[in-house]
Amino acid sequence: MPINVVMNQQINFEDNLFILTNMIRIIRDLCILNTAPEFFLSKTLSDLDFIDQTLGLLLTRLIGNIHLINRSEHLDNFSAVEKEYWNVLTAFMDGSGTVCAALIPDSKNKITALQDNSRLRSKAINEAYQTQTNREEDGNALVSSEEYNALLK
Repeated sequence: MPINVVMNQQINFEDNLFILTNMIRIIRDLCILNTAPEFFLSKTLSDLDFIDQTLGLLLTRLIGNIHLINRSEHLDNFSAVEKEYWNVLTAFMDGSGTVCAALIPDSKNKITALQDNSRLRSKAINEAYQTQTNREEDGNALVSSEEYNALLK
């Protein structure tokens, strides 16, 4: 099933983030171990691409759903997964494992592009979290800022 088909269905963020976290941890372990690059390099780069695309789609869905129950918690969890992804990308570039050492310049450029995507997503998560926090604070107020301004006119 293509990734974009998921956009029209209800998403369980916790389960998706759990699977992505486990995929990231496997790649992190690969950066340490001395495995055969001819078996794992291509698949790992493909997995990093998949994780990047999936994180992007999930974040779009999460940011777009401002009324989602436990949205702040989902943003926190997403931020933690994004941080792990960033760390594994950095470890992949700097890793001592045989697969990481086999990276060619084109692959390093790809990893750098994935890091750029991760950085942009982290910024979007922070902005969404700040917006969510402001909404929650406004929701707890007895009178919203719009109502207060209307009363003062």
